[in-house]
Amino acid sequence: TTSTGSGSNQLGDKAQTGENFEESIAYYQSPIYPQLAIKRELEGSLKVRIVVSESGLPLEVMMVEKSRYEVLNSAALEAIANWRFLKRGKIYPVTKTIIFKLTK
Repeated sequence: TTSTGSGSNQLGDKAQTGENFEESIAYYQSPIYPQLAIKRELEGSLKVRIVVSESGLPLEVMMVEKSRYEVLNSAALEAIANWRFLKRGKIYPVTKTIIFKLTK
């Protein structure tokens, strides 16, 4: 069994979602699928809204929609802490859906 933690941008009203994730990210690494979640065959998705600093660092992360498994939510937050975004000289939001799916 292999696993992936991935994501897709949720497009929509900029006031709701902010900037396009793919056009804003400078460094991205998928969340690490927690071993406990793999062992228990837990899958899920979550949606986060990230407030990006003027220097491209995640300032604040809000869970818009949580996974029902806290272990997946925590793995996503750990990954986000290492993401880097484009420096735009202003604070701006981005929205990202992260999907944890086991592959056989």
